[in-house]
Amino acid sequence: MTKAIVNNFNATEAATEGLFAENAKAVYAPFFKAVTDRASAFELFKGEKGATAAKLAYDVQHGFRNAKGEYLVKGGLATISQGNSLRVTH
Repeated sequence: MTKAIVNNFNATEAATEGLFAENAKAVYAPFFKAVTDRASAFELFKGEKGATAAKLAYDVQHGFRNAKGEYLVKGGLATISQGNSLRVTH
């Protein structure tokens, strides 16, 4: 599910830059939730043996990075960090 959210986010960013308000509910809120979920998962890995590999595996599974560790989200880690700073609460 997160892979589709990341792909949707990237496509929307490319096609509609500057139109945040029109896409807030359908695109940005799910993306912010996905990066918040990512941060929560990464908290669980802190201090654990193999945390780096576990983080990469999470990112690959959820479409944030590829197996080489390259970010697939437009804007890379900076975009993920910005999204995480805008925590979604439901």
